Amino acid sequence: MTKDRKTIGWYAALCTALVNVVLILALLNALLFVFYRGREEKKERTIDTIIRRYGTNALHAAYPDLDHRQIEDLLEETWDRQLFEYEPFVQFRERAFAGRYVNVDPQGYRRTENQGAWPPEPSKANVFLFGGSIVFGYGVRDEETLASHLQGALSRALGMDVRVYNFGRGFYYSTLERLLLEKLLMEGHRPHLALFVDGPNDFSEGVGDPFLTAQLRQLVATASPQAPAGRFLAEWFNRQPLARWIREWKAAKEEGESTPLDERRRSWDLAGARPSKEKHRDIKDRSGFAIRQYLNNKKMIEAVCAVYDVPVLFVWAPTPYYKYDLLYHPFARKSRDSKRARHTADGYARMAEWVRTRSMGTNFLWCADIQEGVQEQLYVDNAHYAPRLNRTLAQIVASGIVERVPSARLPDGEEE
Repeated sequence: MTKDRKTIGWYAALCTALVNVVLILALLNALLFVFYRGREEKKERTIDTIIRRYGTNALHAAYPDLDHRQIEDLLEETWDRQLFEYEPFVQFRERAFAGRYVNVDPQGYRRTENQGAWPPEPSKANVFLFGGSIVFGYGVRDEETLASHLQGALSRALGMDVRVYNFGRGFYYSTLERLLLEKLLMEGHRPHLALFVDGPNDFSEGVGDPFLTAQLRQLVATASPQAPAGRFLAEWFNRQPLARWIREWKAAKEEGESTPLDERRRSWDLAGARPSKEKHRDIKDRSGFAIRQYLNNKKMIEAVCAVYDVPVLFVWAPTPYYKYDLLYHPFARKSRDSKRARHTADGYARMAEWVRTRSMGTNFLWCADIQEGVQEQLYVDNAHYAPRLNRTLAQIVASGIVERVPSARLPDGEEE
């Protein structure tokens, strides 16, 4: 009987402890729910975050021709809109938006100054421009994007009506751009030139699965009626405030300073799934992996464009962490020693050596060092180009198109 009493005593103590743990966790979860609800209601605007982080001087230096109210409006349209929506095969695209400074067409491209019609008119010289957020033009007005400057420069250089379609999208890199080109061609949209501007995202977004992979995987898993109970419980816990707090605590340990777009990534990750990069965290040579992936995508794009008789040009774009004086980059005062900066700097140095020692073909244009020696602020935040850098890059790319892609000069003028 004594043994039974001891067993019952231990069992009672264990049950009491478990109940107490559950109650404590439930209470903590409830308190965190109230905390996060209050924080969401007082959520800081992106413009306030930038001012708090960098100060008004850096902000006004990035936008010398805008007053403070105009800067606020531009950044609000850039960052505080709902950025993305689902698109088949490529996961996501920039969501349609109509603003004073930022306008995104329902077809998924950002509108340029004097935007061409959709579907494109064969009588115009139509250029499909692919890239990440630097190509989209985060932080600049429609008329200041790389696409707008390129459209003007090409029209003057070629002496014809050029229409550039800006398919730059946040978090895109060469793999997603290749898929998007294939999708557009499958839909019957054949440009006179396909232009790919890459580099920075291939060493960050490219070393892993596409941005929304984890979220989509989670959605499919929870939607499946055959999903195991354990998976359901795990997904349920993942949505709880306590799990969010744990993720925030882990994220706070990451080094480096983020761009506003990275902050949006983090907020989405904290609210749902973990980042999609987990698949490739075991890759030790990140730069080598990214370069090989880019080169393979380049080959596949060339093959597709050859079949569809579409001229193609590849551009390797600048980054602040390669051959740029960071004394003129106030937005990188903390991030210059971050993992992202080190990975990018190493990747660019490795890519520069690759380009120097191997032939990339006449359809490749190296522009990574165009900011070398320029003693001027060329970025509007940690990563995205100021209008001057967009204009300079556009002029160089336009010259490269004239010299390297002669078949892009003459549209056929007939319906395809």
